[in-house]
Amino acid sequence: MTGERGRIMKIGPHRAGFGESPFWSEADQAVWWIDLHGRAVLKTRDDGATWVFKTPGFPNNNPRAVLPGRDGKLIVALDDRLARFDPADGGFSPIDIALPISEGHILNDATVDPRGRLIIGALHASAPDDYRGRLLVVGTDAPARIIADGL
Repeated sequence: MTGERGRIMKIGPHRAGFGESPFWSEADQAVWWIDLHGRAVLKTRDDGATWVFKTPGFPNNNPRAVLPGRDGKLIVALDDRLARFDPADGGFSPIDIALPISEGHILNDATVDPRGRLIIGALHASAPDDYRGRLLVVGTDAPARIIADGL
């Protein structure tokens, strides 16, 4: 994207209800991001062209984060699960992995560490005065586990 350093620029007409979790895709020459309230994963190029992909209609499908996958597909953190998203056909498919989150916790934001593992935050959403959370690590070499708790 071009522009003056440190200057915030609107790059497209899409207005999100709650946009977050952006990452730049060199391959797509676009920013991938989510609209939590709009229940969508989006791709926006610097010319403003935006593609909107609604998350599937199963329960707890609010998108919380989007991350690059190893196979050209994306990983989407939903409220309580992970899904694989294929930009080629707009399809979402659940990833069969047990996540160590308790009742009332939801996934929040995420990143990929230098080893290629997902680091995902989870927070307690059902207790208005208790936002303590935890960090999870998800890799291909071991089951998902908590790496920090009570945050």
